[in-house]
This record gives sequence, C-alpha cells and structure tokens, in this order.
Amino acid sequence: MDENRLSPSETEHRLIEPLTSRELEVLKLFAAGFSNKDIAEHLTLAVSTIKWYARQIFSKLAVNNRSEAVELAREIGIIESAPRLSRLPKPSTPFIARLDELRAIKRLVREPHNRLVTLVGLGGIGKSRLAIQSAEEILAEGETLFRDEVYYVSLETVLETDAIVSSVAKALDFQFYEGGSNAREQVVDYLRGKRLLLVLDNFEQLIGESSAELLAEMLHAAPGLKLIITSRERLNQPGEQVYSVGGMQIPELGTLDWVGDAITDGIAYSSVALFMQTARRAQADFNPNGHEMKAIVEICQLVEGMPLGIELAAAWVPVLRPGAFLEEIRGSLDILETDMRAIPERQRSLRAVFDASWKQLSEDERYAVMRLSVFRGGFTRQSAAQVADVSIKVLLNLVNKSWIQTMPDERYNFHPVVQYYASEAASGQFETLKQRHAEYFCHFISERRVGLYGRREKEFLVELEAEISNLQNAWKTAIELDRFELINQATDGYCTYFDLRSRFEEGAHACAEAIDALQQAQIAERSATAKPDPRSCLFLKLLTWGAHFIRDYQKRASLIDQAQALLEDPGFPAKECQSTQAHLLCVHGQHVAWEDRVRGGEYFQRSMELAGKLGDRYMQALAMASLGWTDWVTDDTDQAKKLLQMSLDIRREIEEQRGIA
Repeated sequence: MDENRLSPSETEHRLIEPLTSRELEVLKLFAAGFSNKDIAEHLTLAVSTIKWYARQIFSKLAVNNRSEAVELAREIGIIESAPRLSRLPKPSTPFIARLDELRAIKRLVREPHNRLVTLVGLGGIGKSRLAIQSAEEILAEGETLFRDEVYYVSLETVLETDAIVSSVAKALDFQFYEGGSNAREQVVDYLRGKRLLLVLDNFEQLIGESSAELLAEMLHAAPGLKLIITSRERLNQPGEQVYSVGGMQIPELGTLDWVGDAITDGIAYSSVALFMQTARRAQADFNPNGHEMKAIVEICQLVEGMPLGIELAAAWVPVLRPGAFLEEIRGSLDILETDMRAIPERQRSLRAVFDASWKQLSEDERYAVMRLSVFRGGFTRQSAAQVADVSIKVLLNLVNKSWIQTMPDERYNFHPVVQYYASEAASGQFETLKQRHAEYFCHFISERRVGLYGRREKEFLVELEAEISNLQNAWKTAIELDRFELINQATDGYCTYFDLRSRFEEGAHACAEAIDALQQAQIAERSATAKPDPRSCLFLKLLTWGAHFIRDYQKRASLIDQAQALLEDPGFPAKECQSTQAHLLCVHGQHVAWEDRVRGGEYFQRSMELAGKLGDRYMQALAMASLGWTDWVTDDTDQAKKLLQMSLDIRREIEEQRGIA
C-alpha cells in the first residue's frame, strides 16, 4: 500500500462533501488537461453545465481553481497520484474533435473480448491520428486495464514480418540478449504477463500469413495485451474487430443559419474547424467573410471530409482565397482511387487539389519538387543539396507552401499522397538523378559501417533508421542498373544494419536480389572474357552475409557450399577477399557447431587467426568469443574463460558496447 496515500477515513475527513460520479469524471478530465469546451463535447453537455460542476468540485474540496483541485485530489487518492508516462507521439497540432469516432474506438478497445481492433480507411483519412488520440485518452482517463502503459509502433518503413518484432522491441525499450532464443521468441516471452496496449500504425504493407501468425502468437502468449492497428485494408485475422474510419463531419449548406453575410454554426463541424485551424497556421489573421465560409463548406464537401484534402486546400489560403480555390477544383475533384473501399456515390480524386497547388509554384519550385521526389522516407537539407541540387531557400519555400513537411532532427518529407503526385510529375525525366541518389546513399552507409561496431553504434543506427527507405531504394537502383561497385561499397554497412536490428528476413532478401543480379550479369558476359571477374569478391561477400541471415539450415548450407566452391576456384582472387573469408569461416563455424562442436571450433580458430592477421579486431573478437562458448559447452572451462576474457578486452579496446554487454 502507498504509505503517502490517505486512508478512506482520512480522505472523507478532507472532503466537505463526497463527489458524485459525474463530478469525479469531470475532475479526471481536468487532470488530463481538457478545457471546459473539450469536456462539454466529450460528455455531451453544455459548457455552462461543466462550469457548474467545476464550482461544485471546488466547493467540496475547499479549493479555488483547477490546479489546486487536481493536486489535492491526487494527494488524498481520489484520482491517480501521478500521470503515467505516455509513450505516444505528440502531434504538433491540436486534435480536432471527432468525438463519435473516439467514443466508438475506446468502447471497442475496452470490451473484454476485443483483443485486436483494426482502424480501416483510405490513406489520408486520419486513422493514425484517431488511434493515437484514442490511446492518449484511455491513458489520461486512468484506465487500470493497461497497467503496463500504452505504446506506439510506426511500421511505415517496415517491409518484413521479422522487422515488426524489432520495431515493437524498440518501442518497448526491450534489449535483445545474445546466446538466447531468437528475437521473436524473446519479445513474445517479454510480453507474457504484461497488461498493455500497443498501437501498430501503417500495417497495410505487412498483411499476410506470416504477420497473421506473429499477431496470433503475441495475443495468445500475452492475455493482457490489446492491439490497435491502422491499415488501408482489414487484416482478416481471427478475432479481429474492424472499425471503418470515414471523413470528418461535413455540414450541409441547407442546414446552416445565415445572418447577413456571415455563417453562424459551420465552425461547429469538425471538417470546417480543421480548415480554419490549418488556414490560421498559414495566415494568422485569416478571417473569412460569409461568401468565403460558404466556399470552405463546399471544399469540405468536395473532399468528403478527408483531412488531407482539407489541409492541403487550407494551406493555400495566403495565396489562393477559398472562392478562387473552389473554382479551380469544382467539377474535377476525384476523391477516391480504385483500390479504396466504401466508395460513396460521388467518386472523386485528390488530383485536382495537387494540380491547383502545382500552378502556384514557380518553375524552380516545380523542378525542385520533382527532383526531391527521388527520396523515400524523408531527406536532410544536405542530401537535398547534394542529390537534387535544391537549396535551403527553396526547401523553406516548399515548407511554407505545404509541399514538404518538417520532421524531427532537421529532416524533411513529403506526405505520401504528395510524394506520389510529385513522382508521377517527374516520371522519366530524371534517370541520372536516380544514380546520384544511389551513389550518395551507398557512400553514406559505407562511411558509417565501421562505427556500427564502436561507441557510436547507437548514433549511427539512429541515422540509418531515419534513412532506411532511401537506403532500400538506393540498393534497388544499384541492382537495376548493374552498378555492382555501389553494391560492393554498401554491402557490409547495409547488412550490418539488418544484423544489429535483427531484421534477418530483409537482410537475406537484399542479398538474394543482389546475388541473382550478379549471376545474371556474369552469365551474360561469360563469353566476353576468360579472366576472373573482379566482382567475385562481391559474390563471396553476398553469399557469406546471405548465409549469416538465413534461418533455414539447408538453404544456409547451400550458400556456404557456393562460397567454398568459389574460394576453391584456381582463378579466384583470394588475397583480395581475406576479410570476407574470415567472416565466412565464422559463419561456417556457427552453422556446424550445433552438430559438431569440434569442427565448429576449428572454423572459429581459423577465423580468429585470419582476422588477427588482417587487423580486423571486431571479427577477431567475435570468432574468439564463439570459440570460447564452444569450449565452454565441451567443459573446457579454463580455456573458455581465457578466450572470453580476451574477446572482452578487445571489445573494450574498440569500444564495442554491444559485445561488452
């Protein structure tokens, strides 16, 4: 029991009169930071009624204001003594009330039999914001259902099922441990006994049998776990509760009251409120007259309350008034695409919104937008300048005109729909730009590879995490264009990233793609030369990393056999590939040690000696530790301790924190 909390009798003594259930509910919302207006909307009451409840609460607690009421209520144990830490992202703009949707989502999450709630809807319809807000309110309202907190996991750049595991682990601040079960089993085991809520955002690209099995495994292992998932399509998962997210509330012009040249209650609708909020961020003194308010209502109707369409339209208020903007898009707005569900009677598209915005850009700005579309998942001003020749001044112009968005850590990004539009506009015009993008990011990851095994590992991993979509795209471009020197430059850093993040499926897939492209190129050129192909070292490197990543025993053995056959070829340039040979020996040792520890130890010994000769301290320490563990399980504990201590000394020398731990 909390020694600082008052007993029931002490609590009653401090209260002049007990609070009613409604007063307690209002008090909790005070503690959560809700305004009187927000509370009135939340409880479907008048603002004057909330003010009356506030006076009653202040009187019963003998306090003068909200802060004193909340402080005293926590002190005497009426409400939770301290707010729980939120692990949810903090949006930069206020949430515009979508109260019916919030109530429905929270009700579904609270129902005992609902373990998996999927918010389904169009891209840009506001699924993520609703999921975050719902989770935030559940947390703020002091739910005991999730004693172990509420967490948010972004899956926007995740392409493989095993990457879901590493993303969840990152959100939970869970650190994988070496020598134990695989990453998936570790995370699932960690969730056992927990009572928490996970928000998995942007799941649509992961829908399939593999991800379905993972979700089922998590839910089965952790009865106290609940999931809110956002997706453009339903998961078709057993036990899934689907909630379809539509547009924001739209007024009908005929239902509004007009007084002279002004509209009196249009602002009460969430779609109009969102337009006004966005417009006033772009132009603080925006004060539309009656005709402009009517145009705003019609714009909201044309985009069917879709938040993205509303925000894009409102952002142009400083240069294009609502009436003029409406004329640009009337009759040509196509709101829905062919792959979307729940299509209303009037099908529209957002293309006209972008076309109207496009006309407002200068020629230099249009050129910049098209060139910046080569990036994926955001970019920095340095990469914008070096890859796309876009200056900081133009970047700021595009931010102000809502074509790109600022992100944390001095990054910029397109909204996905804007990205699509910009890429389409640039189609076929900038083939050389793709090569520059690939060259930049292959060099980018090459520069950071060594640091991934040192004291700056965390810093570099954060950098690579931010650029992972660009790195994936650069890898793909290098393969498509047979730029094998770029693949060779990037391979070790790219694969090390996947290794450290336990994203083994993605690593194996990346290696397989490059191996296939390399084989096809060598087959096509075989008749042209009888000399050893200098790309053979790259081939060995890809086979080694592929064997490292792949979990299937037979497939791993096949890759190792191919690598060994390559080394035995008399024409193979072995001296140029000794570092990779040391890596291959260690991978081979790990492969065979489960069945033949003596043979595995021999491979580790050879790897350790070769790495030491080359001065590769990390590989030397890794092989040394692997040999030490092999000796340990064969009961040669003295030699094992000696090797492990030597490995630890090397890792301290190179400041390799993960290995030290």
